[in-house]
Amino acid sequence: MTINKKIADDYETYVPRGESRLATHPEGAFGGIDNAAWREMNIKLTDVRKETYEAWVAGLVKRFKSGEFDFDDINTPAAFEDFHASLVEDIVAYWASRGLEAQSQHVVLLMVDSAIKFFRHTENNRWPVLHQAVRMYGHAVLNQSCQGLLKELFPDEKRYTSVGTLDEIDKSYRAQQARISDFCGQYGGSPLVVNAYARDRQSK
Repeated sequence: MTINKKIADDYETYVPRGESRLATHPEGAFGGIDNAAWREMNIKLTDVRKETYEAWVAGLVKRFKSGEFDFDDINTPAAFEDFHASLVEDIVAYWASRGLEAQSQHVVLLMVDSAIKFFRHTENNRWPVLHQAVRMYGHAVLNQSCQGLLKELFPDEKRYTSVGTLDEIDKSYRAQQARISDFCGQYGGSPLVVNAYARDRQSK
């Protein structure tokens, strides 16, 4: 498997700055999805969909405040995967409870990963164990900037499949996340640092 060494080396240099940014800079929109990100999802956006997503994220905030989750229990790779899977199930059920049309698995994963990424930082460092777990184990948000980076970084590898059956998308998603994690094991950082690098690189 070929890695674009120039980009990989540039990323490795970026890691300390990316980690600092994740720990200190909040997301620009509640829940981590701004208007540009909604447009990128290529879904028919309505105020109801946006409000439903943000209400779901607000529900997570309430659950975190109530102590429903023991953050120490999700602060390992395997436990965080279980936490992630539970949120995927939860948002699908929440969406259906509002009578909204089911979204593709790609969109569901984008929403969940964006929501998790949102909790990488809060004012006054309210939940430090959660923030640390998110920054360490959170999945990369496979948006356009991230997919563009992966295409250049791994030029001869299979691309992410964002369209298809639930199983097809899940399989492709897991493969991409595993590849990103392997890359981080070699060059440092975390999947969310890869996201930050992709965004900064795209904006240059």
